[in-house]
Amino acid sequence: MLFRSTLGALPAGVYAGRINLSAPDASNPTVQIPVFFTVERQASAITPNGIMYAASMRSGAIAPGQIVSIMGERLGPRTPLTNRLNEATGRFAASLGGTRVSFDGMPGIPLYVSANQINAVVPFELAGRRAVKVSVEAAGYEPAEVADVPVAATAPGIFSTDGVRAIVLNQDASLNSPAAPAAIGEIIQIFATGQGVTNPRVETGAISPAAAPFATPRSEEHTSELQSLAYLVC
Repeated sequence: MLFRSTLGALPAGVYAGRINLSAPDASNPTVQIPVFFTVERQASAITPNGIMYAASMRSGAIAPGQIVSIMGERLGPRTPLTNRLNEATGRFAASLGGTRVSFDGMPGIPLYVSANQINAVVPFELAGRRAVKVSVEAAGYEPAEVADVPVAATAPGIFSTDGVRAIVLNQDASLNSPAAPAAIGEIIQIFATGQGVTNPRVETGAISPAAAPFATPRSEEHTSELQSLAYLVC
């Protein structure tokens, strides 16, 4: 007799189970056959061109401090997890659910991890490099690596609701839309990433200052790149 079973993404290890044999017309009770099997350590896998801008889900050169999405298989736990700020330190942990992301060995900050996707912050320490090796280490799996990922000084992008309209909050914290536009002179909040190194410099894993001096793009050229994307605002 030949038996075939799909075991799913089990971590490496030795497992015990049993096979139940029964037939509708059989006079004897169900027969149980004990079985033992070994699952070898599998490797995480990053999809080709699977390192993308989290704001646009497009591939390209990554920038220091940018939020990127990494797509693939066996990248993290089956149950998705979200990183939380440590109120005592004002920082996010460099490991989440047993998953770590590194860029030329420098730890990034995983904000979200699941079996098929990671959202992570690129370390600011990448500034000045032209290309890096991106590695994903997930608990129970061999690491996955992608070499020669290009690095740019900036790769600005604004998060959107549908790939077209920006996620923007009006002065009263309502979501900006054609039905709820911002009034002239009001202050709005735009959610963006990829601005590169800031002045003053924000450390990897830390949050931006909530009071002056605020962290801003380091050059006027980079600031104008972000401003050029604001046409998405209603």
